[in-house]
Amino acid sequence: MSCPYANRARDTSEGDEPSVQRREFMKAMVALGGVRALSRAQELQAPVFQLQTAPFTPPDRDNRQHAWGAFLEKNEVGVGTPPRHHVLLCLDYLGVGEPTGADRRRMEGALRQLERAFEWSNDGLLFTVGYSSEYFTRFAATLPAGVDLADARSIIDEVSVDGESPEADEYEVCIHLASDNATNLLLAEEALWGGVTDLDGVPVDDTLVGLFDRPAEYPGRRTGFVGEGLPREELPAVDLHEEIPGLPPTPTFSKEIPNDAVLSMGIDSGFPDNLPSDDEVSLHADGQFQVGPDTFVPMPPGIFAQGTQAHVSHLRLDLHDWWEDEPQNQLDEMLSPHHRVSEVGFLARDRLEDSGTPTLRFRDPNAPVDLARLVEDDATPVDMQDVLLRPLLQTIEAGITVLHEADLAIRRAILAPTVEEANTFLQEAERLLAQAAEAVPLMEEELLAARQLELIPARQLGLEAAAAVIADAHLAIHEARVALSEERYIDAVLRITEWLDSTLPLEPQMVVDHATVVGHSQKLARARVDLGLRRIGGEPQGVHKPTIQRRDFDTIDSGVPGLHFVSIQPYSQDFIDTRKAMSFISFQSRDGEIDHVEPENRLDGIAENGILEYVRTLRRGNYLLPPLTLRALPPASGLTPTFTVAVAGIDLVRTDEIPVILSGIDGAALDQLDPESIRFGSLDEVDRGRGVAPTSIEPSADGLVLTFPTEGTGLRHGDSAVRLFAYTADMLPVYGTAGTSATHPYVDDSGTVDTTSVRRAIDDWVHLGLETDDLQQVGAEHEAAADGDGGD
Repeated sequence: MSCPYANRARDTSEGDEPSVQRREFMKAMVALGGVRALSRAQELQAPVFQLQTAPFTPPDRDNRQHAWGAFLEKNEVGVGTPPRHHVLLCLDYLGVGEPTGADRRRMEGALRQLERAFEWSNDGLLFTVGYSSEYFTRFAATLPAGVDLADARSIIDEVSVDGESPEADEYEVCIHLASDNATNLLLAEEALWGGVTDLDGVPVDDTLVGLFDRPAEYPGRRTGFVGEGLPREELPAVDLHEEIPGLPPTPTFSKEIPNDAVLSMGIDSGFPDNLPSDDEVSLHADGQFQVGPDTFVPMPPGIFAQGTQAHVSHLRLDLHDWWEDEPQNQLDEMLSPHHRVSEVGFLARDRLEDSGTPTLRFRDPNAPVDLARLVEDDATPVDMQDVLLRPLLQTIEAGITVLHEADLAIRRAILAPTVEEANTFLQEAERLLAQAAEAVPLMEEELLAARQLELIPARQLGLEAAAAVIADAHLAIHEARVALSEERYIDAVLRITEWLDSTLPLEPQMVVDHATVVGHSQKLARARVDLGLRRIGGEPQGVHKPTIQRRDFDTIDSGVPGLHFVSIQPYSQDFIDTRKAMSFISFQSRDGEIDHVEPENRLDGIAENGILEYVRTLRRGNYLLPPLTLRALPPASGLTPTFTVAVAGIDLVRTDEIPVILSGIDGAALDQLDPESIRFGSLDEVDRGRGVAPTSIEPSADGLVLTFPTEGTGLRHGDSAVRLFAYTADMLPVYGTAGTSATHPYVDDSGTVDTTSVRRAIDDWVHLGLETDDLQQVGAEHEAAADGDGGD
């Protein structure tokens, strides 16, 4: 799970620089909803309709409902800025049993109307439709093996901590609407239930009336906001004079929220290094899931390839205590105790490129240590290792004291009113520098002894810092003594001061005086080690990167300051393990690199355990976001076609057309196929909503012969499989894969050279970078062999 974060500021204007009062009014209208709210909102903010001339189709978004990233406005470091206004609509399908084809067409039509009317962007409208495990109990078939959709109750049982008793959302469907334009949200909601008849020339012919009851209030309808200035403007409106269990009765906490805070806890944590792409949170046909060190299991998602999952939780936030804390403590708790305000700025506003510190990243497998691997150390109370390192620190501190006195003596000499007094101070300075030089060998002896200790990584870092300080002490003292002898008194002072400054962080680095503070993001980075090691097609994907996108937003639903935490991840287990890492709950390590075990007898002794003390979960829901082609009341599984590529030895790359024999569909007759919906091509192209339509469909004794153009299939030399997708008349997906008859070897079983294989060989040589003349010579030799006696 991720934290209540704040992305960096962007232009937050809604129209032409609206006033604070106007923004507050628009948020209130979104929270209210309904025709009257829409009418009032339109008086202040005009809707932004579609600016694109062509329809926005699944291929434009790689067949992903959750494809928001590429279409969001970006901040200065390329991180997408979330839409400012959000509505969650939690629904139950009114039909009995499995949905009908007519209901699927109506729902798809209602959603397409929104896409035709509004631009897919912050200014227009973004949305997703998710389905819970409760919804899929309507079907006799089960979800594919690669879709681990957990129910909300089972997640609550696994991740809840003491003091929490969340309610499990049992809704079947969750629609998430988001836009910078509040009027757009209200218009879209009205259109879905027939409250308007036209959207800027797009007729509203299809609605959800009769499919779902429209929710009017929490928890069925949930609203919120995210964006610069919105938390500070909105949260004072909460009447906290009333007694709220678990929160102090005060209305004043929001005065401490910065004006430019994007979310109510303020600290930036949206960085390029901790935000996965849409592709990294998508289900892939050849995806693999790590279950142990070097052990991966296939996770075929079937018809739900390019989909993902959304976890929707409502969190209550104790903002009063949070904003009473000091900025450094807030950094310690939200990020890590190794982040310093002096280095990353107030609320981490000075860091742009990544989420770590100037010297430590959250996760860096190429470094000797990182913030993820310091969690166990930071959770460990100060122990005997500090005592063992104390002699080294004391010898360094003694040297620091002597050089402080030498520095003071030189400064007094510079300011002395007479030559005699100046000489007295200079003689004292020389004596002290000689004493400091004698102390260096003692430091080196203690350093050598400390190096024999088996130190935890955090203290090992401190030891290396001490070694650097001691190494520089030789040179600093020598240069100061030379400058003193040459009467360059200012140079002597500057050199001593430079060395003294280098020792300032030494004690906290060695003693680890922050040892009982563990940062929220730091704990999550432990899970990132495992979760990022997922493979696609046998290749690592997003190694050591997070697999959870955050789409959270602040709320005052039910009158309590809170957060609707919407996370996007490919697997339920991703969320479960990450939330366990946040709570320090034990879970099985997948890569064996970090032991994800609750620190024994330590949890109660951790003074600051991330942000757990400020967060309580009220509700949880979990939903599958199908691909765009299945977003309207999808079945649990598709119908399987039986088809073959018709010509033996066909060259899928060189030929202009590819004939395919479709001999049957498991569960449907061939005449139920919708010919306009058929798509064919490589596995990835079809999954992403692309592929090609047939140029002809002819009946044959074996079924149907479908002829497809090669161009646009995405097929490449060496592909061993092709994919077919279509709908039946009832909008049931027909989805299947067949092997190709192309063979890669250059010589067939009889020893003769097939010219098709020759062309493949030439293709391979092209990829290897051979020059054109070489290709012509090699090609001529193989063509000659093919025309001769077979050769080799």
